[in-house]
Amino acid sequence: MTKYIEREAFEAWFKTTGMYEALIEYIATHQPNLKSAFIKSGKSYRNTMVNTAWSSWQAAKAHEAKNHKDCAVFKETEFALLPKTITPEIEEILGMPCFKFIKAAQIYRLHGFDIQPKAEKEQAFFIFKILHLALLHGDKCFDVFEAETKEMVIAARDKNHE
Repeated sequence: MTKYIEREAFEAWFKTTGMYEALIEYIATHQPNLKSAFIKSGKSYRNTMVNTAWSSWQAAKAHEAKNHKDCAVFKETEFALLPKTITPEIEEILGMPCFKFIKAAQIYRLHGFDIQPKAEKEQAFFIFKILHLALLHGDKCFDVFEAETKEMVIAARDKNHE
């Protein structure tokens, strides 16, 4: 981000905080010669409260940039990060044996999913699917998976009975 865009982002955020309202009241009472809370002189703001918030914002952005410089940037719909510590759901998903997915894979193949009939391929397909649900729904991931599968089966059955 350019410094100008970064400053605008900071000011927009600062205006959403309770500090901004308090600052406006303070300026009106104690510094009426200031027309705005965001008068900038040189590299800092004229008001101590804004200057402190601005410095903190810049430090946080620098820290964020340093920590993410080696990370690829993905659109939200393409990529989800794993939590820093393993959750019980993720631990259970990653420990699922391949034979657990035989029946589900048969059902999914009947409904048009291209899953190779090999235990490791079935396991990879379902671990990936359920892991994604865990990232989106947390401890409800198994309920969501079951509901999606049941809905798919019912829809196919109803279609066949038409």
